[in-house]
Amino acid sequence: MDKLWLILALAATGAAAAVLLVAYLLTRARSRTLAKQIERYLQTGESLPYSVRDNRFARLHNDVCDLMQCCDNERMNRLRDMRESADFAADISHQLKTPLAGLRLWCELTDEHNGKENAAKELQLIEKMETLVLSLLRLAKVRADAVPFVFAMQPLDGLIGACIDDLRALYPEKRFILRGAATLSCDRMWLTEAIGNLLKNACEHTAADGTVDVSLEQTARSVFVTVQDNGGGVPDALLPRLFHRFVTSDSAAPSNTGIGLAISRAIVERHHGSIEAENTAGGLKVTLCFPVLDGAMLTKL
Repeated sequence: MDKLWLILALAATGAAAAVLLVAYLLTRARSRTLAKQIERYLQTGESLPYSVRDNRFARLHNDVCDLMQCCDNERMNRLRDMRESADFAADISHQLKTPLAGLRLWCELTDEHNGKENAAKELQLIEKMETLVLSLLRLAKVRADAVPFVFAMQPLDGLIGACIDDLRALYPEKRFILRGAATLSCDRMWLTEAIGNLLKNACEHTAADGTVDVSLEQTARSVFVTVQDNGGGVPDALLPRLFHRFVTSDSAAPSNTGIGLAISRAIVERHHGSIEAENTAGGLKVTLCFPVLDGAMLTKL
């Protein structure tokens, strides 16, 4: 009799252990499936369907679905707000273009026929206003994802070398240094503008024979672009706001609108990168960091 009870107890224990093992394996399999679905959502934006079951794992599944829905709603709200800002900037630009063009015409006619002394200054101010309007519109479009970015693998040393060649004509006495090499999936036109703005800013804030040093570094996961000048840097209080619009230092050129660095930051962020500035012993150092991602993934993020 005791042996019978022992056998029954062992059988019950084995059955319970088997049930627990099956439950563990099922939970583990479901967890792996849920993890893959979350990864697919992060890569493609494909949401999960809600579960109609009534158990703990189903409740966890539905909590994840609720979180994804909140993320989708927040993304849509953000895009809507950014597009509204872009439309607002476009409206302002459209409304200002006509009066600016008319004012320019009258200044040119006045200068030609009456020799008005202030006409040249007025034309200079009009040109700055036109540049400001176009730059604001460009910034708004980039930040609102209103312009398409075409990603392809690009050698950054060639891209930056072309920027430097363009600047040599404007700053013939500057000493440009380009070191290192890296390859990045990027939009060549827009990244050229972003880095070109940084190089131009470095040229404007250094002496006529100043030095602009650009270095490239590539790791398995990141690409770093560093722009260093010997212009003495900027006030420490200005560093946190350096890439905000309308922020300029006292040594900025009169034609500087304070938009170029803000555009650079927006372009870098569209490449899912980061941009930081710091003062060094010689001058200002700006570091760009980009993740190493293929073009297909960049368009989905």
